[in-house]
Amino acid sequence: MHNVRDFDSRKWNTDGHIIESRSFLNEVLVNKNLRVFFEETFATAIEKYNEKNKSKHADRCTTVGKYFEEQKRKAQETILQLGDADTYKAIVEQFGQSKADNFYKNALKNAFEKWQENNPTLRVFGAYIHMDEQTPHLHLDWLPVTETTRGLTTKVSLEGALKQIGFARSKSDKYDKTPYKRWLSDRRKGYEDFWQQTADELLGKGTIKVLPSEPTASPHKETWEHREVQKGLAKVTDFISGKGAKKVAAAEEIIANAKQINKALCDEGNQRIAAAQRREGAAARIEKAVENKRLALNKNIEDYNIKEEKLRHSAKVLSNRIAKQKITVEKEVQRRLSPHNFAQRHHEENERYLQKQRSIFAVALEQAQQQGKEEQQRKQALFEKAKYKTTKKTKGDWER
Repeated sequence: MHNVRDFDSRKWNTDGHIIESRSFLNEVLVNKNLRVFFEETFATAIEKYNEKNKSKHADRCTTVGKYFEEQKRKAQETILQLGDADTYKAIVEQFGQSKADNFYKNALKNAFEKWQENNPTLRVFGAYIHMDEQTPHLHLDWLPVTETTRGLTTKVSLEGALKQIGFARSKSDKYDKTPYKRWLSDRRKGYEDFWQQTADELLGKGTIKVLPSEPTASPHKETWEHREVQKGLAKVTDFISGKGAKKVAAAEEIIANAKQINKALCDEGNQRIAAAQRREGAAARIEKAVENKRLALNKNIEDYNIKEEKLRHSAKVLSNRIAKQKITVEKEVQRRLSPHNFAQRHHEENERYLQKQRSIFAVALEQAQQQGKEEQQRKQALFEKAKYKTTKKTKGDWER
């Protein structure tokens, strides 16, 4: 990887734009594999998303690997740099190599901290300080990550990430006033002030004057890329001034056609970008409308629950009143029927007493009868015994 200088320098330093003797001064502040970064950042959200959809919408389920392949190209790189090569040389001449290097390292580390503080949703997975090129600078590799309440709760979204740090899309925004461009302009101005403050603190106030940076539409190019361009331009110049002079007209015509084609492609690209921005705006409005309806539904549910609780309380109070009324009515009925109840109870007591006396008399009579029977049996037995003795005695007398 070029940023960490971890492969053969003969392949990435063919033009000598990197001073290899100074590469040991480079610092790696963050160096995380993008695939691993996706796993750490989105795995939990994807797991919850799949759990929610697996029963009804299994086709919506995804994986970290699939999401990585879909979104990895949205990773971006930003380079932070104070001044240019002339600025660096001037500081070295005035303060010496060691102090100049320390100043740039501290300034770039502070710039990294400022980035994390001001852009928490633009999550950095790579941060590298390069001290071995013409001008010390900081590479930041980052991915826009936003938190939402619908769908995947943690996802890749530049618009959402910018919205969360105060750069939301507005209906009044024009093409040249998109949230990204407003963010870029704001951060550029912020870093200009930051560089000036850092220079005043570390080198002394008034040592250097930080001038406003010039915005550019062209992407960043490494030093070796610029040199390759210059070599190509030199070859073209030699070609035009030499034997290729006869082909200049044809080349110019080709260039003109290429410019027209490029302009047509740019126009078409701008139209597509504008259409995409309109679609994103419509999606944002729909999302907001859905969220408002969800909040209204939650409010209705809350009101319903309150009313239901009030009805339960009213029903409980009414039930208690009915129960009390029944007790009062029962007492009144008992009060009014008490004379009749007394006579009834008296009659019932007499009946129970008579029944009890009858039972006692019946038992006594049965016992007396039983005793009479037993007495009669006893007398009969005595009579039979006496009769037997008498008969036996008389029989003896006759035998004599």
